[in-house]
Order: sequence, then structure tokens, then C-alpha cells
Amino acid sequence: MYREQDNLEKLQRKLNSRNYKNPNTVGRTDFVNTEHDVREGWESDKDNIQDLIRERRVGHEESKFFKKILIGSIVFFVLALIIAGAIFFFGGNKVSTGNIDIQVFGPTSVAGGEELPLEIIIKNKNNVDLESVTLLIEYPEGSRVAGNINEPLLRQREILGGIPSNREVRKLVKSVLFGEKDSIKDIKMTLEYRVKNSSAIFYKEKNFELAIKSAPVIVSAIYPQEVSSGQPISFDLSIDSNTGELQQNLILKANYPFGFTFVSSNPKTLSQNNVWSIGDLVSGDKRTIKINGILEGQDNEERTFQFTLGAESDENKGEIGAVFSNLAGTVRVKKSFLDLAVALAGDQSDVHISRVGEEIPVSIVWTNNLSFPILDNQITVKLSGSAFDRTAIRIPSSGFYRSSDNTIVWDKGNTSEFSKIDPGQKGVVSFSLSSLPAFAQGVTNPQINIEISMTGEQVLENNIPQKIVSVSNRTVKISSNLSTASRAVYSIGPFGNFGPIPPKADQTTTYTIVWSATNSVNDISNATIKATLPSYVSWLGNVSPISEGVSFDPTSREVVWKLGNVKAGTGLYSPTREVAFQLGLEPSLSHVGSAPIILGPSTTSGNDDFTGKTVSSTRGFITTLINTDPTFKEGDDIVIR
Repeated sequence: MYREQDNLEKLQRKLNSRNYKNPNTVGRTDFVNTEHDVREGWESDKDNIQDLIRERRVGHEESKFFKKILIGSIVFFVLALIIAGAIFFFGGNKVSTGNIDIQVFGPTSVAGGEELPLEIIIKNKNNVDLESVTLLIEYPEGSRVAGNINEPLLRQREILGGIPSNREVRKLVKSVLFGEKDSIKDIKMTLEYRVKNSSAIFYKEKNFELAIKSAPVIVSAIYPQEVSSGQPISFDLSIDSNTGELQQNLILKANYPFGFTFVSSNPKTLSQNNVWSIGDLVSGDKRTIKINGILEGQDNEERTFQFTLGAESDENKGEIGAVFSNLAGTVRVKKSFLDLAVALAGDQSDVHISRVGEEIPVSIVWTNNLSFPILDNQITVKLSGSAFDRTAIRIPSSGFYRSSDNTIVWDKGNTSEFSKIDPGQKGVVSFSLSSLPAFAQGVTNPQINIEISMTGEQVLENNIPQKIVSVSNRTVKISSNLSTASRAVYSIGPFGNFGPIPPKADQTTTYTIVWSATNSVNDISNATIKATLPSYVSWLGNVSPISEGVSFDPTSREVVWKLGNVKAGTGLYSPTREVAFQLGLEPSLSHVGSAPIILGPSTTSGNDDFTGKTVSSTRGFITTLINTDPTFKEGDDIVIR
């Protein structure tokens, strides 16, 4: 109890003390003394009202200012539209191609070869003058100058000078058009002009179409509508003048279908067995042409012959510049009475490709497709051509080779079954031939022509025999021999070689490689020679002559010589194509005691322009055995340590 009273007294003394500080008391942060601008009196209501009136007056003036700007912009925009519209609708100095009118007055159809007059009116509806006005007229192909139909007319330029505003110019032009009957011809006109104070050129175009109502020359033909496969066929063509004008330098060109073989014509052709010179035709003139040939095909096939007549082109002789008339004739092919299936070395195509001196076996399978027997049958094979070797004919059994006219004959005298061939009967005859082993200088594109015909007789009900003929032709084209000779030398050639001979392991010895290209009878295009270098042989980059275009690909390690075109007879009757390049050989110890390869096999290839086929040949690799070098002696090719 006394302790509690004592504590109370201590507490009272602490509370009453001025110097006592409580250790648990946290100090307070001082207040910030902020000064405030406080008016000492009240504002008057009059001042507030004046300020408010002043603020509203300023805002109202700003609003009026922006409204004026907006109204001004609208007025300016409307005026601009009015001015632009006035210029657009009422003109000014603006020039529009829509205000230039080109009118053409002339016939809508004209006879081929007759003079065509055209009146051209050009109207300038612009408010400004046209300056440097030129009219360019482009005529269809085959058009000619009026009054001189020998002179072609492709373009005509007329200088018109100037055309004043709202005025017109008239121009009369004349020409002569040619073409097939009912063909449509288009004449294009282009107006070029300038305006004052401008260097720009403006254009206006106009097209005028008209029809050719008749051809100046008419082509007609008489021919069979149907022919048996392998049978002869003839076309009798008639060319008649259909105009009072002189037609000059006319030619006729035929386009034959597949399976047709040209035999002859009267008159003879101008070129390629399908172009004839007609010459000049006056009113009432007529020309005739007779074409003879053989048509082969499958049963019920239709083959179309095309004949085109026109004026010869001035630039390309033998070609038609202006077409006057076209004629198409379709012939149906029927199964042959006597079917001939011909194969050369198993090849039944019309053209067989063979190498020089190669033996070619020929088989002829015949079949009677009629429902009655055929008597007194005969097969003849006539051989010709610059590549034909008269001494190389071989006939295994029956048949007779008549060398006087190079004809092989099978008849009932040497082939017993040819006395009578029953319906459906089939048989075969055969022989072999070959080309000449070599050709004289100047012989190019050699070939062998094989003309096969089979004849027989059928007896009709009135006992009158009727001759039956079946014909088939084949051609053998001889491909060219493009080859390359490869050799290596050390002491001769265009480069100076170095290094030990015989070669030593781990030391470099250089060699010169010489490629020589030859070609026999046909021109070759896109010719190349390629060979690959072994890994231990390096390309030194030396080539002679540089113009021959030898290159090396370090990735494939392939050396390529692009020869390009190689003429027939190269290396035979004209200089050999030759190139040399230098290689470096660094043999290893593994080559000691051997003659290592310097260059891999050389492959030569190119396109035979006559046969259309690719020809190629390969020569073996080249080693250090350089026995074509004049200083080479035995052992110089073997690698030593």
C-alpha cells in the first residue's frame, strides 16, 4: 500500500515538473507558414458585372471573326466551282481530242485489186488552232500504191499543216487492197498535232473497216475425194484472172498434209517442191498446174491440202506478200488394197537416221486387203541418193537386184506366191543396204531414197483386168560424225612447260592438252567438248587461242570447250578446229610406279542440222604417256620418288 502511494507521488511530481521529458514521446512536425493574400474589404457587385460583360463581348467578337472566315471560304469555293464549270462547259483555251472529229467516206466493200478512194474530213471544234498536223494512214498487209500496184503500200503520211479553230480539212487518198473474198480489212488513221506554246504531241485515232467482195485471182482444183493409202493422187489446179487490172509477180504455194509425198508437177516447182511461179496475169488469163504424189494414211483418215495464191514478197523471194486467194481440199484416206508395211532396222517412220557405212536391214510386209485374189503381183524397190552404196545391196533369198537402174524386183518369176495372192494373205520380202563408207569432197546432207511399189491385177466381172498399185517411200538420212582427238605434250605447243620428266611425287609438272575437232558431212550447231580434271591436277588458266572459249568450273572440275557451229568437212576438207590449254600435275607417293591420268574422257556433242538429231562421241582419258611428244622416251610417263 505504501509502495502504491509512493508511485502516485512520483507520478504527480513528474507531471508538475517543468523540465521532465518523456523518452517515449515522438516529436511533432512543424506547420508550414503559408501566406495568403486576403483582401481587406468586400468586392463591389458593379465590378463583377463589368468583368462579365467584358468577357462576353470578347467571346462574341471572336465568334464573329470565325464566322466571317467560314463565309469567305464558302464564297471562294462556290466561285471556283462556277469558274471551273464555265471553263469546262464553255471552253476557253482548252484543247480536247473529243472536239476533234475524223470522218471517213468511202465504200464498205471493194473488189480485190481495184482502186479504193477514201475522203477524210478532219474537223477542229476546239477554241484554239491546231498546229503541225500530220495524218498517218496504216494499210493492211498486201496493199499497193494506186496507179503502181508493183509498189507496196504499208504507211502513208500526209502533212496537213495547221487547222484553225472551228474549221475543217479534207483529204482524198487512194490505194489498192488485195485479199480473199469476204475478208475484212482494217485501215488505221492517226492524227498527230500540237497547240501553241506547247511542245507536247497529241493524238487522235480512227479505224475504217471494209470487206473484200471478190478476189482478183481465183484458184480452183480438181482432185479425188477419196484415195486408197499408198495410191497415187493428182491435183489439177486452175488459176484465173478475175479483174481487169494487170496482176504481176504471182506465185502459188502448197501446204501438204502429213503422209503426202511429192512426186512431180507440171510446170516444175520454183522451190521446195511446193512453190510455183505464175508470173503476170491480165484480164482473161489462165494458168494450170498439175501436182502428182502419193498419199499414205490410216483407214478413214482425212488429209487437207492448202493452196495459197498471191503476189510475191519484195523482201522474201518465194514467199507471198499479199494473199489473193486460198483453197483447201480434203481427201479421205481408205485402207490400201495392197498394204505395205515398211521397216528399216525395225524403224517404221518415214525418215530413218543412220551412221556412215552402217548396214540397214529393210523388211516389206505386204497384205491383200481385198475380198478377191490379186494376180501377177510384183514389188519393186528403186534406190537413189548421194549416200547410196551400189555395191552393198544384200538379198537373203528371192528377189533380183538390177544394178543398171538400182532397182530390186520381186515377181512371180522369182517369188512363187506372187502368181496369186488370196484375200487376206500376207507375206514379207527383205533386203539390206548401207551408205557409202566415205564421201567425196563437197557432198553434204547425204541421204538414200527408197521408193517401194507393189502392183497386181484384179479380174472384174467382165473379165477385164484392173491394175492395182500401192506405193510407199522412205528416206535414210546419214548423220554427221563429230569427233575429237585428245593428246598431251610437254616440249611443244603454245606454252612453256616446266617440272621434272618423268614426274616426281610431290612436285608439279605441267602439260599442254590439245583438243582437235573434226566433222564429216552435215553442219553441226551448239557443239561442245567436256572433260573432268582429277583432284591432283590443277587448272592453270592458259588457253590458246583465247577466242575459242574454253572455261573451267572449279566446283565440278569440268573443262568445257564451246565450239558452237562446226561446218561440214571441218578437219577433212577445211582446217581442223583446235585449242590448247595447260594443266599442272602434282602426283603423290601413291602414284609412284604408275602413269597417272591427267585428263578424264572427252565427250563431244552437238546438233546435226540435217537430221535434227544430237550426235555425240567420247574419247578415252589422257595419261602421262605422252608418246605424241617428239622428246618422249620410254619411262618418261612413270612417276618416281
